[in-house]
Amino acid sequence: MRKKRIVFSLVGAFITIIFLLMTNYLTTPTYFWSINPIYAILLYWLITAYFISGGRYKIFSIAAALISIAYLATINYMASPIHPWFLYAAFPILWWPITQYAGKRVKTFSFSLMSSCSLIAYYIVLNYFVSPAYPWSLYTTFALLWWPIILYFSKNKKPFTLSIVGMVLITIFFIATNIINSPNVIWAVYPIFLALWWPLMTYYFTYSKVNR
Repeated sequence: MRKKRIVFSLVGAFITIIFLLMTNYLTTPTYFWSINPIYAILLYWLITAYFISGGRYKIFSIAAALISIAYLATINYMASPIHPWFLYAAFPILWWPITQYAGKRVKTFSFSLMSSCSLIAYYIVLNYFVSPAYPWSLYTTFALLWWPIILYFSKNKKPFTLSIVGMVLITIFFIATNIINSPNVIWAVYPIFLALWWPLMTYYFTYSKVNR
């Protein structure tokens, strides 16, 4: 019965794709619009029916990730071939199958640290070679650092230390952002002042109540 469903899905998807390609060619041959429904058919119909029905979720994640990257790369080439913007999403999409194969290790600090460092390095390199005009990787670095930091201090039940480290990170981020974007206007003091309340409030609601 399962084989019949898979064969039906393969045949149905193949016929639908051929129909879309022919319609695209006959009506608007200069614009490849059929790639959008073809992507949906491949991802949400064909490989889903083939892999999910057999319980092969890990292989499904690999196939879905590769198809998604290929789809974005094709759209990128069609719309703006000069700038390879699909690379911004390619590595994070690959993280889906990586997390599937990592299993329970996803919740560990070592995995979060490795993931965070690799993604930070990826975007820094991408920033340098693809779009070096503006150091936008500062923002991705700031966001990705929170993953291992929060996980480490939360598991070790150190909220006050987390607030101190977080405040330092926020301070460095806003000072760097201020210098890069508007060095003649000192506005970073405002969010830094707000960030100072984090460790103050954490201290009050943890250590001060314990000592009462």
